Amino acid sequence: TADVEGKTAWNNSVSSVILTGVWSDDIVAIAESQIGYSESTKNYTVTEAGDIKGYSRYGAWYGDAYGDWDAMFVAFCLNYSRIPRSYMPYDSSCERWVELLSSQEFDYHSANSYVPAKGDIAFFDIDSDGVSDHIGIVSAMSEKKDVRASYKLRVIEGDSSDRVQYVTYDAHDACILG
Repeated sequence: TADVEGKTAWNNSVSSVILTGVWSDDIVAIAESQIGYSESTKNYTVTEAGDIKGYSRYGAWYGDAYGDWDAMFVAFCLNYSRIPRSYMPYDSSCERWVELLSSQEFDYHSANSYVPAKGDIAFFDIDSDGVSDHIGIVSAMSEKKDVRASYKLRVIEGDSSDRVQYVTYDAHDACILG
């Protein structure tokens, strides 16, 4: 039962954020309020493959307390930013999320076909198999001119080394899917 949280703790973790109604600013503010959170090292499960999966507030909020929680972190941020599911579907699977965004009336852009903006959701293929397996929220970019220009993306990621943290990518990094 170590580190178990409920709705009160989740609400308290974002209580310092004042929402503006500008969704791109609000989702980044919610995500930034979570920087430094780490999954539990006291409350965990061990998979059949021997992987240790710590409890996370985002997994607990989503309904899978010991699951990979990068997508659940983004869903948590969307929810607490009050971004409606009719505008952006929520999912716990990066691959499924890309499928949903690509197959419906949502705005999904492949890498290098779009200049991302603050508040966009970035999808990654960390293991280079052509399928999204990681996700984060774009918090900032260095100056960019167009999709061909070189620039950096600063992304807030959950379940990045088992914590919420900033990660910086070159905009043309091969692991960025969309």
